[in-house]
Amino acid sequence: MQSSGSISEAIRSIYDAAITEDRWRQALNTSVEHIGARSSALLVRDIDTSRPYQINALCDRFEELPDGVLDYYVENLSHEELLAYEYVIKNKHQMLFDDQDIWPDIHSPDSRLDFKYLSEHVGIFRRLVSRLNDNSRWFDCITFQFDNKYHKIPEHSYTRAQELIPHLAQAIEHGRINHRLNVMYRAVLGALDHVRIGMCVVLDNGEVIVANKEAKRLLDMNDGLSLSATGHLYCDSTELSAEIGHAATMLSNTAKGINSQAIYSLKIPRKSVDSEFLLEITALRDCRSEIETGLSGALLTVIDTEKKYQLDLSVFGRAYKLTDAELKVTELIIAGLENQEIADDRGVKVSTIKAQVKSIRVKTGVTSRVQLLRLVLQTDPPIGDE
Repeated sequence: MQSSGSISEAIRSIYDAAITEDRWRQALNTSVEHIGARSSALLVRDIDTSRPYQINALCDRFEELPDGVLDYYVENLSHEELLAYEYVIKNKHQMLFDDQDIWPDIHSPDSRLDFKYLSEHVGIFRRLVSRLNDNSRWFDCITFQFDNKYHKIPEHSYTRAQELIPHLAQAIEHGRINHRLNVMYRAVLGALDHVRIGMCVVLDNGEVIVANKEAKRLLDMNDGLSLSATGHLYCDSTELSAEIGHAATMLSNTAKGINSQAIYSLKIPRKSVDSEFLLEITALRDCRSEIETGLSGALLTVIDTEKKYQLDLSVFGRAYKLTDAELKVTELIIAGLENQEIADDRGVKVSTIKAQVKSIRVKTGVTSRVQLLRLVLQTDPPIGDE
């Protein structure tokens, strides 16, 4: 089984889909070609029913099936896949599993009616699956299916699928905020001012061509991170300035399909306080031509860990199953209060707060206030008219 599609084309298509959801089918088509699979499906489910970000994307092979074939499978046999979803949830995200990891007996068709049906009516047999992100707000899963004439998935298909997993994960994460901007303002890159996290669009030479209001506020502070007269980001440290420029080049190349880096993270020391700015740089493609036709660059996100964000934690609390008391403590932790201060505010013993903080850390998997803030902002990014 030879791949006729290139990884460059697949990566470009994936980042196009991050901006425009209706491009997910093409992204799956190019991914299937590159991997050497027959078909692919992407599932994203959001627990927030008030503004859900959900995707049910299928590649062309599924769309070309006779009427009723998939409907029958969904209605009568898809429940057999529940074990696979439970399996990937319990294991590390972005790991790739094959069906034999989940069902060791798949080569006994009589014991697997769903495999038998898919082989006879869809032409597929073996499958690969991965959960892309580990944020409890949503469940996302990518599957690749292989032609039924192959009873063993080729090794190169595992390798090529694993190459794409981080980019698929990043596109899904970007897609959540892009979806909300598109629904609310009918634009994505043109509506970044409504995002209350610092965001910049950066060219491959490191030049900032778009900075939203929050990014401009942070840069104007000249507190360890600034904008030069030539429009480039620079820090007090020459080495960090060069690192940001290098990361912008790398991620812009990813957007062009000529690099494999999916994300670059670093911390920028500040002059005024002991805390740091958190920077994340990811690939960006302006497939809607909101800024410039054919633009392939990078999206730089800046988080001010000292800012008192006005956050609605209700979605975060439901996603991580926090109690009302734990949710209030989470709010106070993010506000920068220490355990004794939280105890005083809540009118309880500090030992009670320590127990609640421990429970919050166990449920969310974080170990610090900064990590907690980053997770909250990831789970429900603050977007509004302010």
